[in-house]
Amino acid sequence: MVYYEDGAFSPVVSTSPNVGGIVGGIFAAIIIIALVAVAFLYLRKDSETESHGQLMPNGRDQTNGSVPMVNLGIDEVDEMIVKPIPLQNLEKEIRRKSQEERRIFWAEYKALPNKTPAMVTVNASNHPANKEKNRYINIIAYDHTRVKLRTIDSIEGSDYINASYVNGYESPDKFIAAQGPKENTVDDFWRMIWEQNCSTIVMLTKCVEDGRDKCFQYWPSKGTMKCGKLLVTMDNVQHTAEYVIRSLVLQEDGKDNQRSITQFHFLGWPDHGQPDYPYPMLCLIKRVRHLTSKINKRANIVVHCSAGVGRTGTYIVIDAMMDMMKREKMVDIYNFIYEIRQQRNTLVQSFIQYFFIHMALLEEYMFGHTDISVQAVPEYYANLGKASKVDEHLSNLEMEFRRAARLPVNKVEQKFANVEANKEKNRIGHILPYDKNVVKLERLIGVEYSDYINASYITGYQRKEMYIATQGPLTNTIGDFWRMVWASETSTIVMLTEISQRGQEMCAQYWPEEDGEEVQHGDITVKLEGEEDEDVFTIRNISISQSQVSQLIYDNVDNEENEETEALYGNVPKTTTKDVRYIRQFHYRGWPEVGVPESGLDLIKLVNKAHLHQSEHGSHPIVVHCSAGAGRTGVFLALSILMERMEKETMVDVFQTVRSLRQQRPHMVQDLAQYKFCYSALTEYIQDQSTEYQNFVPREV
Repeated sequence: MVYYEDGAFSPVVSTSPNVGGIVGGIFAAIIIIALVAVAFLYLRKDSETESHGQLMPNGRDQTNGSVPMVNLGIDEVDEMIVKPIPLQNLEKEIRRKSQEERRIFWAEYKALPNKTPAMVTVNASNHPANKEKNRYINIIAYDHTRVKLRTIDSIEGSDYINASYVNGYESPDKFIAAQGPKENTVDDFWRMIWEQNCSTIVMLTKCVEDGRDKCFQYWPSKGTMKCGKLLVTMDNVQHTAEYVIRSLVLQEDGKDNQRSITQFHFLGWPDHGQPDYPYPMLCLIKRVRHLTSKINKRANIVVHCSAGVGRTGTYIVIDAMMDMMKREKMVDIYNFIYEIRQQRNTLVQSFIQYFFIHMALLEEYMFGHTDISVQAVPEYYANLGKASKVDEHLSNLEMEFRRAARLPVNKVEQKFANVEANKEKNRIGHILPYDKNVVKLERLIGVEYSDYINASYITGYQRKEMYIATQGPLTNTIGDFWRMVWASETSTIVMLTEISQRGQEMCAQYWPEEDGEEVQHGDITVKLEGEEDEDVFTIRNISISQSQVSQLIYDNVDNEENEETEALYGNVPKTTTKDVRYIRQFHYRGWPEVGVPESGLDLIKLVNKAHLHQSEHGSHPIVVHCSAGAGRTGVFLALSILMERMEKETMVDVFQTVRSLRQQRPHMVQDLAQYKFCYSALTEYIQDQSTEYQNFVPREV
């Protein structure tokens, strides 16, 4: 059997010749690690006593006693008492349970029921007529909670689909948790949507992951597809970096009755893992909740991944606990999962998902709802200038910036930049790219570490790797800079610094001085085609070309000629051609040496110009740099993301936008003045009456 999503078994054996060896190796490693971990935990004495009072072994008795947890091993406890956690204690409890390699979290997760409850039947799932409808043989629907379809012409099993009703917080059967449709169950899936009168679908898997089918594409890319007696029509698609929103129209074939269905397709959740950060998932949940807030009916929302238990359960638990946080000022993650596992087996299917739920809710508690409607931005910005209620010596703005900047830089995640051979390529020693999203160049033959450049891929509103944030080139990295520009196929560079400021070099001049002049950097030729000044910008048109060496193959060449040619040119005759590309550099001259620009409108105008230019030349990254590639670069990227979201959703979130940028590159939006400028620029834009800025329409890049 083959593992698919977090422990789900597939009834179909892979035909790949290497799968057996790979899976066997993984299983062997997991078993060895698990045995070592269990032995280690079993032998270890617990030094804490009273502090473990909220975690008690043996049964679900609701006593309030405090019991020391001695020698608690992963396999020692079948059931536990895990009390709800008051929000004010949430961070402290997560820290406590994370000690000793998350030992208490592991014990909690292992104590959750993972077997079919007594007296629960699964006759429909196991019926011979239905077995082919199950994606995984160990993920089934309990008879008492399964979604029953209307029987078709007395056909046996025609009422079956692998989907279950699952409770929300104080909301019975709020969700339908379903497996990702198979090709032979697409008609059943849309029948379920129609019969249950669902209006929202949340999809948490890609159709194919790691080369394996996870879910059949049950919607049309365009036009209409027929699913049994139903027609599914694509109406509109909206892309963001983390998810896609599809507006679909569902109607019965030959009839006029139509229903609007909205599908939220989350793309940021890797199989067997978790999202890099909780915020995108929280943002998705909030957007779904906003859409469905006025719809209070049973089973309105269908949630599915591949098996319909792991990621699906995680989504449902976070949604429910967000309601509980608001109503009761506490969370009860363990007991809520315990209860919903009585409705569908193995909801929240892995330990990493269990832990992620806690981290997502901690993020929600600590930072809360920071979305602001466009109309509310001026008032919100004015309030930021007032003294904080927490600390009267600080403004609300200062408090908010301190929270946004509360992200320690972990040098363990910057190993590539800290290699000794790469240190001389960094302009500032503490502003280094993270390994996870560093831009890697093609390695030069015989030159070790020639694949490094101090540059980071940055996620935009519409897609990942929408930007490259980099430092201003050093004299010794100009060639690397142009190699990066060439490899990224960008047509747009945004420069936010001068060559020198306050007597210090901020950026090496990486383009020729004079029109028509050419400069060679390695095998790339850089030519200035012309420049012009416009307001506070200098716009330079630059061509870059790379020599392309191709081999010529001759027929009827005798051996003597071949030998002579080899002596002169190598193995075969060669010819050289040049591939030419055109780059536009937008050099913003309005940033003073100290502080921030007086007005944000010119910078927003630059955001618009850069996006418009790149959109005309393909979906490639925009390269943005200042001196270190963090402060001013972060402001430009923050405004880019905020402006695009404003146009698509009429909402902005400066706080989370800056936090997200800092998670991708250290010190983005470097100080309080720059953080304030993000707000003031947005406010100025919103209040400005000129049509030039009211008609900001970001193009897809």
